[in-house]
Amino acid sequence: MKKERLNIYLDSGLRAAIRDLAGSDGHSSQVAEELLRLGLGLKKGETIEQQSLPVIRDLLQYELRRSLSQLRTEMREDMQLEILNEMKAVARRSDDRLASLIVRAIREGGLSRRMVYALLARDDAQFALHVYDDARAKVGKDLAARSGDGHA
Repeated sequence: MKKERLNIYLDSGLRAAIRDLAGSDGHSSQVAEELLRLGLGLKKGETIEQQSLPVIRDLLQYELRRSLSQLRTEMREDMQLEILNEMKAVARRSDDRLASLIVRAIREGGLSRRMVYALLARDDAQFALHVYDDARAKVGKDLAARSGDGHA
């Protein structure tokens, strides 16, 4: 490698430090060359750092925003699943409860009807049949009137 001469003026303390590093061998030019390489490398590193830090910062912010957005989306989906599953379970329990209450009401109504019919039929079977048919007609009319009004 071809070497060229560089004349520079140094502070006397710096020159003494280079000679101390070179030691008794007297290769102060090699030590100075090595120090210059290190200094240039540091200077280039600072320049690269100054130029690349904004780009790295922008990339980091972009990745953080993207990750946070993805995390929020996943959390929203998880919460929706949990809430929907809980709502379905509550609705299922409510539907089951309502169905059992309807079955009980029908059974109780049927029992009451049979008991009243049996009680009335003891004295007069024809009268019991007439009361039953009349009640059935009136309940049918009442239900039809309510469903027509929208009060079902």
